[in-house]
Formats: sequence, C-alpha cells, structure tokens
Amino acid sequence: ANAGNDMFVNGPIAATAGVNVTLTTDTGSITTTDTVEADNEVTLIAGQNITTGATVTADGDDVNLTAVTGSITTGAAVLAAQNALLAAGQDITTGGTVTATAGMVDLDAGNDVTTTGFALTAGTAVNVTAGEDAVLDAVTANGGDATIDAGIDMVLAGDVNAAAGNITGTAGGSITQSGALAAQNIALAADTGSIDSTNTITAATDVTLDAGTDIDTTAAILATAGAALITADGSITLGDTVTAGTSVTVDGDQDVTTAAALTGGTTVDVTAGQAAILDVINALG
Repeated sequence: ANAGNDMFVNGPIAATAGVNVTLTTDTGSITTTDTVEADNEVTLIAGQNITTGATVTADGDDVNLTAVTGSITTGAAVLAAQNALLAAGQDITTGGTVTATAGMVDLDAGNDVTTTGFALTAGTAVNVTAGEDAVLDAVTANGGDATIDAGIDMVLAGDVNAAAGNITGTAGGSITQSGALAAQNIALAADTGSIDSTNTITAATDVTLDAGTDIDTTAAILATAGAALITADGSITLGDTVTAGTSVTVDGDQDVTTAAALTGGTTVDVTAGQAAILDVINALG
C-alpha cells in the first residue's frame, strides 16, 4: 500500500502464505495502532515519521523501517526472523524490544537513538549509529560484534554482551557505562569527553579505554588473555582491580589514582603527567 501523504492504519495487518507487508508514503508519515505481521518480510518506508502502536513481526525474513526525514517511534516489540533494520533521518525511540533471531539488529539515526528499558538482541551482530546521543539498555550480539557509534554522548545502561565477537563503543563526547560489558575484545573511546564506568568490563583478550578528558571506574576490569590499555588526556581514577593476561598500561596526562591492584601477566606500566597515587602493583613476568 502507498500513500502520497500520511497513512493511518487502525486495525491489524496480517499477510500469510509467504506474502510480504509493504507500506510506503511519498512525503508523509506512517502510523499503525495494531499489530503488523507478515509470513515473510515487513517493510515500512515513510517520507517523514513512523509510529507503531503494537508489535511488528516478520516471521520469515527482515523487518525494514525507514523514516527518510523524520523519526521512528515503536510502541511495542519489533521481531524479525532475520534482520531488524531501522533507519531514521532524526531519532529512533523504542517502546519495546528489537529482536533479529537469525540476523543482525541495525539502528541508524541522524540524531538520537534511545532504547531505555528495552533490549536489542541479534542472532549475529548489533550495530547502533547515532548522529548525536546513543542511550541504550541491554544489547546482546549472539554471533557477532556489538558496534556503537554516538556523535555526541553514549550511555550504556544495560549489559552489553558479544560472547563471540567484540564490543566497540565510540563517542564524540562522553561515555557512561553502568551495565556490565563482556566480549572477546572491548574498546571504548570518548574522543573529547570522559569515560565513567560503574560496572565490570570483561574481555577474553584485550580491553582498551581511551578518553579525551578523564576516566573513572568503580568496578573490575579483566583482559583475560591479553592486554589492558587505559589512556586519558586528563586524570585516571581506577576504583577496582585491573587484571590482564599480558600487560597493563595506564597513561594519564594528569593524575593517576588506583584504589586496588593492577596485575599484569608480564608487565605493568603507569605514567602520570602529574601525581601518581597507587595501590598494589603485580607484574608477574
């Protein structure tokens, strides 16, 4: 179905026998208030906004939601047998979980991506790109990487897990992490701002934290078989242990303060541009 301007769908849509559901508007918005379900693929493309009021389900293939110049607001779950692909010129705000059972979850917004209270779960990878802020709850990439890119600030309020892949988080401003992170390799970079970590960071191999200003952590960092590299253009305050299978490197242009042990399987290197206030150092090599 196509509309030149706005489209309002006030009842359920169900397509069986392998049929797709396709709703498009040339210049307007799409609003659905009831369930949208296809045996195969669901595609909604709006010139402006997309607003869903109930679950959107693709039983056999992808869910594609594209708001060319506007925003996407989901009022319930988005469920795809393969990929869940959401793209908006402005904001993406989820009001339910987004699940790609055998594929990837990809959220790409010109402004903000906000998933507060709702998980992103993929059979393969999770990719989130926000031109401004990314405020996320739980993220699970069961068979690939979790890659998160925020033009300004990033908030990781839920656990992020990429057991078979890597976690990469890049923010133009600051990163606030209160959910536990677990992956093969973990790299967080806050280009011009700080990293504030209040939950564990656990990697099978390497952990890398790099901040344009300060780094503050209150939970343990573990790089099981690799290196832990923590660098900041400001101060570094490590409130719990940092443990690495090989080396631990902490390099702050201002003060470096540790409240618990730094343990490296080979070496531990600490560099402070100003004061260094250190707890136990274990260099086991």
